[in-house]
Amino acid sequence: MSVKPVNWKKNVALFMIGQGLTLFGSMLVHYAIMWHITLQTKSGVMMTLIAMAGALPMFFISPFAGVWADRYNKKYVINIADSVIAAITLVMAVLFSLEFEFIGLLLVCLGARALGFIGGYGLKCHIKRRLYNFVYIAMYYNSRFVR
Repeated sequence: MSVKPVNWKKNVALFMIGQGLTLFGSMLVHYAIMWHITLQTKSGVMMTLIAMAGALPMFFISPFAGVWADRYNKKYVINIADSVIAAITLVMAVLFSLEFEFIGLLLVCLGARALGFIGGYGLKCHIKRRLYNFVYIAMYYNSRFVR
């Protein structure tokens, strides 16, 4: 039985490119919604509410997010978080296409999308674990050859 070598550099590069594109797209959607609400209302109070809708969910969930990311399967945490963000964005796109522009609903959607940052904790845990394993293996093999 032969074992095929895993091309881990390609897999890591594809994974990181995908995560980078996801983050970039998510930030574009957030800025587009922010500017839409700002141009519709022309209000500084609404800018404050937008900032709070994006930051407060992160503030309240962040003490637990790292624990959840450590406790559960990292791939599932990342995929579920990205899927929830995509689903909420799709719902917002459908509502916009139906010309339903309720500002309160947009703020709720921004807050719900902000909860997707839990996937970022899963990504950090995944990268750290892989990096530590790689460094440990490299140190082990280097120490064997130094002797």
